[in-house]
Amino acid sequence: MNKPNHCWRCEAICTQQCSRCRVAYYCSKECQKQDKWRHQPECETAALKLQCSACDIEQEGLMKCTNCLKACYCSTECQRSDWKRHKTFCHDAVDKTLKLAQRMKALHEMKKDNTGLGATYYWGNIPAVDLLNLSMNEGEEYSNSLTLLLCGVGDPRNVLLTTASLPDVYNQQVSFVLNDICPCTLARTVLLLYMLYKGGDDVTSAVVRIWYSVRITKKDFTLLTLALQDLAATAEPSTLTDGLREISASQLSQLKIVWSTWLRLSEQRGPWVEDLRKMAIRADSGREDGLSHYLHAIPKVHRASAQHFFDTGIFLSTKTSDELTQQNPTLTGRGLHRLSSTSEFYYSIPTDVLPFTAWDYKAAEKLAMINHCR
Repeated sequence: MNKPNHCWRCEAICTQQCSRCRVAYYCSKECQKQDKWRHQPECETAALKLQCSACDIEQEGLMKCTNCLKACYCSTECQRSDWKRHKTFCHDAVDKTLKLAQRMKALHEMKKDNTGLGATYYWGNIPAVDLLNLSMNEGEEYSNSLTLLLCGVGDPRNVLLTTASLPDVYNQQVSFVLNDICPCTLARTVLLLYMLYKGGDDVTSAVVRIWYSVRITKKDFTLLTLALQDLAATAEPSTLTDGLREISASQLSQLKIVWSTWLRLSEQRGPWVEDLRKMAIRADSGREDGLSHYLHAIPKVHRASAQHFFDTGIFLSTKTSDELTQQNPTLTGRGLHRLSSTSEFYYSIPTDVLPFTAWDYKAAEKLAMINHCR
């Protein structure tokens, strides 16, 4: 890597620059000669003719003000003569650069202390994928156990599609190792998977509504709070799932904070989650144009239901709006950029991330038809 005050050929410390571009450093004529063919294209680009800020002469190899790196001079005399005029601009440029550097440093320190993303991606923004696709890889006759590592798991769509797509003849164990930089996202994924494990097919529709809808039924709400109580109170998650789920102690402490917060928030009354969603939408000035383009791009048969979701945040599934009377606290969370100023959860899902982008509608229709025929 080329470094200032180091020879671009042998990396020895030096101060002599290429006389043409004044960018490259060389400790000797021999090093400069040996580096000629590598450096020449860079030299041609850097050695463009510039105008002296004092005498207006145009030529190659002008020297830049070492303070602001904006003004160029053909000689030390020109630089000295122009200093009275250039001084104010130069100091202003340096002050702005220092302030920007301080902001960047503060942001870096905040990110170091508060890992996570600027928002919570509770819904995927690309279609779900069968991560194994055994028929195209190991083959449907494959008979060994499998382990998959999902470092940024996001929501559980890929886990569920992969599980649902396993061939009927495959009877081995598939282990998923899940992680995510956002504790809220990981806590929500673990919660939804736990509810499916605990309730099976009987809670599938409820989990879908909790996954996507700002309002849920009373029965959904009861199932949700019971699951949150289980997870928030447990010291060893494997005991809740007969050893099928394990969570490290350090990770569990972070997830339990999220589950406990959702439990506390679930006691609030009124349309508080819907109000937080509306507040987030008002803050997104480009949302309407984006949704208009999206609606024109999807099949007409899906536009009415998509528009209804955009307007209300309600994912109807098999229920009517009148049956969805409870607020869904798991649509709240906390992104990185809020951590430094508040500990409160808010509607943290980006308004351009939609439930419908997480699934290929044709694949979903095909899978639903297969399951219906079973």
